[in-house]
Amino acid sequence: MKNELKTFRGKIDKIDNKILALLEKRFGFAGKIKKYKLKNHLPIEDKKREKEILASKIKKASLSDNFTRKLFNLIFDESKRIQRDID
Repeated sequence: MKNELKTFRGKIDKIDNKILALLEKRFGFAGKIKKYKLKNHLPIEDKKREKEILASKIKKASLSDNFTRKLFNLIFDESKRIQRDID
């Protein structure tokens, strides 16, 4: 029984590492978007885009709407923080 639990936890740890790696990759693109927006005099925040993404992800996800909304709001907040940081 303990070996089974250890196996499950090991699989979760691997998934968590993949989630972190994907978020790091996503936030790397936030940095590229920052440069584009600065060059083109665009605002950092795009509420319309955020609403479109949220609606799309909520529709697609089998997770609760509330969890999906919270998760993506955290991601949006971090992306905007990255874009606001001065190099």
